[in-house]
Amino acid sequence: RYKDMDSPLKPRDEDERALLQELVAAQHEKFVEVVKTGRPRMTTREVRDLADGRIISAQEAQERGLIDKLGYLDDAYQRISELSGFSRNRLVRYANAWHTGNNIYSNAFPVEPFSD
Repeated sequence: RYKDMDSPLKPRDEDERALLQELVAAQHEKFVEVVKTGRPRMTTREVRDLADGRIISAQEAQERGLIDKLGYLDDAYQRISELSGFSRNRLVRYANAWHTGNNIYSNAFPVEPFSD
């Protein structure tokens, strides 16, 4: 019944909308819980006020207290090396060779998604 749920080829029905809303609400609660655990100085109200679903820049996230420091992937590798005590020469990086843009259906035909 739900195999094609949220397909861009058909409009969403109310059952699908309700199921998707349930999933989104559950993930939102998990996000609030994870942020609250990682930011114990923030109140649950403060976390909920920040977690309104909009996308924010890394700089804004830092200003709002959601992240500690801005950096690139190489900065993260450097920090991992420092914290672990291993030299960067011992750090192994695995590349992910697959993503959804590489599947045979990704460019099969142009589709305009239904908007709600």
